[in-house]
Amino acid sequence: MALPLNRGQLYFLLQLLLLGLLVGLACWPLNLVDHVQDLLLQQHQRSPVPALGSEEEALVWAHHPSRVDVFGMASCPSCQRPAPAGELQRWGHCSFCQRERMDNGVAMGTRADV
Repeated sequence: MALPLNRGQLYFLLQLLLLGLLVGLACWPLNLVDHVQDLLLQQHQRSPVPALGSEEEALVWAHHPSRVDVFGMASCPSCQRPAPAGELQRWGHCSFCQRERMDNGVAMGTRADV
């Protein structure tokens, strides 16, 4: 059996339903932004991080450009600071210059001559 509602109660009930609908619709863009950010993070991660102590981790670090014992030291052509030669060979500048470039909006991993 339905409860009889007067005009004021019906108007209030419709307002409540409309408010609930609008609040529900307002949340979906925020959820979409979260999903897009998650997707961008997944795309940026090139490969899974190797497990600590694994052979794959040792191989990655054996060829890492910041290894001074493998590549030696050299002077950065931009700032003349000492830097690992592997970094200079790979990026064309040292990590200090890379930090300055990132502060100026240049993406990490881009060569200086680009």
